Amino acid sequence: MHRVRQPFNVHNLALGGAIGALDDHAFLAESFEVNRRGMEQIIAGLTRLELAHIPGAGKLVTFRAGDAANINQSLLKQGVTVWPPANYAMPEHLRVTVGHKSDNQRFLDALTIAVQRTY
Repeated sequence: MHRVRQPFNVHNLALGGAIGALDDHAFLAESFEVNRRGMEQIIAGLTRLELAHIPGAGKLVTFRAGDAANINQSLLKQGVTVWPPANYAMPEHLRVTVGHKSDNQRFLDALTIAVQRTY
């Protein structure tokens, strides 16, 4: 089954939950606002660290980390997981998922330490 399934597929129970969530307009509006504020928070932090990012409108921020491999390792040692898109010919970049305010701050604090150690 794994050889023929679509990537990132979900089961029927999850689909039912998603359909129900789409009808909850207050939840959708709040989720959108949390993501918008989180995106602003992360971009502001990257700007303070003088790390360029690729503009996006979703829940992911890709940024140029320079020595991405070492910064990724430093983040992992601090318990923060990001995704290195090196397979996409972007060896100097990392990608982070926008989260809640406290999660974003934890990422930015860890990134600040990682950048200081690397440069």
